[in-house]
Amino acid sequence: MIIKNREKLISNSISSFYKKLRSECLDVLEFVLECIDPIKLIKNQIKIDGSLLKINNVFYNLDNYDRIFVLGGGKAGDTMALAIEKIIGERITKGIINVPYERSKNCELNKIFLIGASHPKPDSNSVYGVTLMLDAISNITERDLIIFLISGGASSLITLPVEDITLEDYQDIIDILLKKGVNIEDLNIVRKHLDKIKGGKILEYCYPAEVLSIILSDVIGDKLSTIGSGLTIEDTSKFEDAIKILKKYDVWNKTPVNIKTHLINGESNEKPKETITTSKYFKRVQNFIVGNNNTALESALVKSKLLGFNSLIIPRNISGESRKIGKSFSPIINEIILHDKPIKKPAAIIAGGETTVNVKGKGIGGRNQELVLSMIKEINGLPCVIASIGTDGIDGNSNAAGAIIDGETVKKALTLNMNFSDFLKKNDSNTFFQKINDAIITGYTGTNVNDIVVILIGLDNYASY
Repeated sequence: MIIKNREKLISNSISSFYKKLRSECLDVLEFVLECIDPIKLIKNQIKIDGSLLKINNVFYNLDNYDRIFVLGGGKAGDTMALAIEKIIGERITKGIINVPYERSKNCELNKIFLIGASHPKPDSNSVYGVTLMLDAISNITERDLIIFLISGGASSLITLPVEDITLEDYQDIIDILLKKGVNIEDLNIVRKHLDKIKGGKILEYCYPAEVLSIILSDVIGDKLSTIGSGLTIEDTSKFEDAIKILKKYDVWNKTPVNIKTHLINGESNEKPKETITTSKYFKRVQNFIVGNNNTALESALVKSKLLGFNSLIIPRNISGESRKIGKSFSPIINEIILHDKPIKKPAAIIAGGETTVNVKGKGIGGRNQELVLSMIKEINGLPCVIASIGTDGIDGNSNAAGAIIDGETVKKALTLNMNFSDFLKKNDSNTFFQKINDAIITGYTGTNVNDIVVILIGLDNYASY
């Protein structure tokens, strides 16, 4: 079981009705996590026949290359690396992948070396891993192939600050922006202008080798320039854009002086960017997405239907403040319960994307747990179960993937003299769910395709369900 405390989460409900709904909700989440396993995704989409490597009807004759390097990073880095090793094995010359510390002990790997590093803020190992990658390809030629494995978290795990910015400066501004609830696209635009390799700049070190980038998307809309801060993608943003973002979130005055100076000088000296059609560094690069949030959503849809629910994905690509997004599900839940519209009970509502939290308190939590916490009052007394998890297994600054509640959670909280509104105000959702034993625990899952929300609505007549 991927969900380690599954049985406790099921038995934590008062009635058999909610226990059944909880069990089915967790079944859906388990199935999703199995379907988005990078090993399965890569094996299904990347094939080898003799020396021919095929991906999305594009072929690479591996006999044409003197050496093959595997580089990159992300929360799914170790599982992606294992999948690639199983496919091309001994042909790999050298591999270096930066992953979260908790995922750096994969003993099944033989040719690829894992470097444990920090997320969501980079640390010295994030930099160290990059220096090893660049050393490995220091004498690269056009007869070499570099395979990049990129997944969510790479923006932090793979970091090389520009010379006039210290790692501490870099960490400070990321911390400031994260607490402001900055969206991932804006955050990564700032990162790209503080880093020597992001926004396609690593390709300058890779030239003239052939580059194949295999990507697991954790970005709404799968914008390649945002996933992993566009490691192998042309950057069209400007220094001016980074400055505007810092001002938009009202953090310009809190920005370290070295960063402000770097961005201002960059804006003054910036030349028109070469396009992908004129820059030689992008001529031998191909990027392929092997999985994304839609993969998770469609998997949830299949499983919920198999369990007998009338199922609907609505909406895709959720974004915005977690607690507001959570409450936005109330109208459709009530419409289904009262009028069997837009689908009849028993019903499953599935949603995915990535919300944000504007951190004002000093609690422990994350966007998924905050979304669920905001719904406790909304579903009080209703024949409904709601769960939301980060598919990477780690929600915010907690050790939980997310949380689950049902129509009797309010009753349980009141018996424990716990006011959920107080925990919400303090951004302390994980403390709340740990106390009532409704935090979903998986640990790092080895994958990362944003978040998924599963809402199950049973028949109002409990006895007939």
